[in-house]
Amino acid sequence: MEMKFSKEEYIGLGHVPIGIGAVIKGWNITERHYRNPDVLPVVDFRAMSPACPHDCFHCFTDKLKKTLTLDEIKNVIDQLAEMKTIAIDYLGEGEPTLDKDFFEIVEYTAKRGIQPIIYTEAAAKLRNRDFVRRIKKSGACVIPKCDSLWNKEFENWVVGDKTGKYFDLRNEAIKILIEEGFNKPEKDGSTRMGFDMVVCKKNMHEVEKTLRYCRENNSYAHKRRKKKNTGRCKKS
Repeated sequence: MEMKFSKEEYIGLGHVPIGIGAVIKGWNITERHYRNPDVLPVVDFRAMSPACPHDCFHCFTDKLKKTLTLDEIKNVIDQLAEMKTIAIDYLGEGEPTLDKDFFEIVEYTAKRGIQPIIYTEAAAKLRNRDFVRRIKKSGACVIPKCDSLWNKEFENWVVGDKTGKYFDLRNEAIKILIEEGFNKPEKDGSTRMGFDMVVCKKNMHEVEKTLRYCRENNSYAHKRRKKKNTGRCKKS
């Protein structure tokens, strides 16, 4: 079957193929928009709850207190909307979905014409189908944690889960996200589902397998290298 490509041409990508997870929705930025000095393409936002059930060795946040009120967060979103920002990556100081204002923030973002992109450990909230459906209705993208889709012992070790349950719960959440259509191809060539993979010596052999899984399931793969100063990935 002949592969279809997006009508728009995106910065650094050109016309992307539809259906293989070539780009997450919100990161499909046109050359014209990207090169306009008066607008913002994508902004990382870390003003949500510091709460998180895990202690990942590669965590880049400082687990700071939530310092902005809901009204202040909305004010920032308003400013970003005025600058025609395309997307906000909600990274959190902890797990974004645990924030008491999570839906109000995400839905307000979408209301202001900005694409919300949620980074999440997935297991805590995304096994609740009603919760997932509300995210879907908001128009947001979801990027679950995915240091391994296959190595249960390694994934549980990464997050510091001594119960041994995280891997299976995370995979259950991924299954629900797929069933609810987050990886369904968008007309603009994007997908609303991706995976965040931090690559180190213990999972580097899974990179190709993970990319092939993403291609087959129209999911975007966001790969990051482990920070050198953590050192913990060398432990057995």
